[in-house]
Amino acid sequence: MSVKLKFILISLAGVVALLLDQITKNYFVANQGSQITIWEPLLFFSFQGNPNVAFGLPINIVIYIIMTAIIFGLLVYMTYQTLKRKEVFQFALIIFIIAGALGNIIDRIRFGYVIDFIHVPFWSIFNLADIYIVIAVILWMGYIIFYESKRKKVPKES
Repeated sequence: MSVKLKFILISLAGVVALLLDQITKNYFVANQGSQITIWEPLLFFSFQGNPNVAFGLPINIVIYIIMTAIIFGLLVYMTYQTLKRKEVFQFALIIFIIAGALGNIIDRIRFGYVIDFIHVPFWSIFNLADIYIVIAVILWMGYIIFYESKRKKVPKES
């Protein structure tokens, strides 16, 4: 499979991920008050609007807009770089970070808050977009630590 086709398929997967995020959020907006129990008492789904940012931290809207613009600028630049260097794995990670970020930005524009619905009582409440971002960042850190750092090491001369 050509690298170009891989980039196209990964981009389509990012679009599907974004659509899945929006479909699930719309379901819980339309069914506020209902709850789906997956594994009592550890995991259930129900609507909750979150006006804050990551991990429920409050932030000024101006700072949020500035941070969002800077982060998206960096992601666009990094996307360009990964395309130029034909780094398929890193491209995939960036696409899923972008899909997650767009999912939450769409919520903020539509509702003024982010739709969260996955409740883990001992941890937090989140959505699919948050999962995309967190998993992609963790994988990227692992990639940098375990692959990039070893690849860039220069062999010692005797």
